[in-house]
Amino acid sequence: MRRTIFEQLMHEAKYAQNINSKCLLYEVHGKAIMARELGAITHEESITLNTETVRYMNEHPRELNLC
Repeated sequence: MRRTIFEQLMHEAKYAQNINSKCLLYEVHGKAIMARELGAITHEESITLNTETVRYMNEHPRELNLC
């Protein structure tokens, strides 16, 4: 089954959270910004991805591994 861009980015964000990777969270955040600028995801989807990346990093700073 093929995933949408949003689904793929959510999958990557959850994976980055599970392995506590700050670098991967930043990478997913950058991809989400690019996808939004290109119109590949909606504003609401970009807000959701922002929550899963930036907000997660702000709320869990001690658990995350440095790059």
